[in-house]
Amino acid sequence: MPAQTLTALIGAGRLVRICSDYYAPECDGSVRWDSVGIDWGTDAPVLSDKDAQAVAFDQFETPFQYEG
Repeated sequence: MPAQTLTALIGAGRLVRICSDYYAPECDGSVRWDSVGIDWGTDAPVLSDKDAQAVAFDQFETPFQYEG
């Protein structure tokens, strides 16, 4: 599953994405920011409502299937 995050070290950040298809909410999900062992340099990030309610990485169930 593709994942992305953005952290602004100073000031404000802006993320611009180019997408290849329409938004598919059934494929959307979030992993709790502090559950993957990354030092983000903060203990109090500014999160969206969705990200504030995200599950821990070890509890995340992906909507995707690997066919490798």
